[in-house]
Amino acid sequence: EYNKNPQESAYYAVAKPEGNLEIRFKVDYEFTGDVPEGVEPPETTYYEKNTGATVENTPTVPEGYTFTGWSTDDVTPDNGNFTVTDDVLFVGEWSKVYKVNYIYTGEVPEGADALPETKEYKAGENVNVEATASNVGDYVFVGWNCDDIVTAGGDFTMPAHDVTFYGHFKIPVSGVVINTGNITLNENDETKIEITVNPEDATIKDVIYESGDDTIVTVITGDSEFQLKRNKNGEFTGITRVNLLDT
Repeated sequence: EYNKNPQESAYYAVAKPEGNLEIRFKVDYEFTGDVPEGVEPPETTYYEKNTGATVENTPTVPEGYTFTGWSTDDVTPDNGNFTVTDDVLFVGEWSKVYKVNYIYTGEVPEGADALPETKEYKAGENVNVEATASNVGDYVFVGWNCDDIVTAGGDFTMPAHDVTFYGHFKIPVSGVVINTGNITLNENDETKIEITVNPEDATIKDVIYESGDDTIVTVITGDSEFQLKRNKNGEFTGITRVNLLDT
């Protein structure tokens, strides 16, 4: 018997000149998952029984996808080679992948750690945020942050889009200028003392203002002014100490 359309049969017979029939088996390839547009699996090939065959090469993988490679339960290839004794089906799974990027913002001190490598993950995979960068001298790294990602214990579930984490260093204050002269306060009086922080874009700005006069209330602020309040009778006429604090 001779099947004129081998594509519709698991195998087909070929009539040989001497009148004998020869059975051939097919080796087929199939894609599953998120197959990229325009990518087609290899064509079906047919082999005589006990003929050697080689697994087709992995297809070119476009940006934004990953390919698992060819797998089958029908044969066990050895370095990509196998013997055809029956029909064989190879299956290759495609998946979309998304990137996790890391970027420094602001002033980056010389000698800062190299940025973590960009990695790709499937949507739904668990991702561990890379370790924080090392501090460099007076520059303190504040960690990796991403507005649209919520982490738990440094992990998060990969969404179906790229993710970028931003990290910056606290710039140390190089100086504080108190822009005022002598001050006299009565009980329950309040006043403000203006200060200038250098450099202007420093991120470590919190300052403690203290006086050697124990009748002066110490006030801590996190911006560019102090507020002092007198709590007993007496006069306050000076500044004794200004300390810079790490935020």
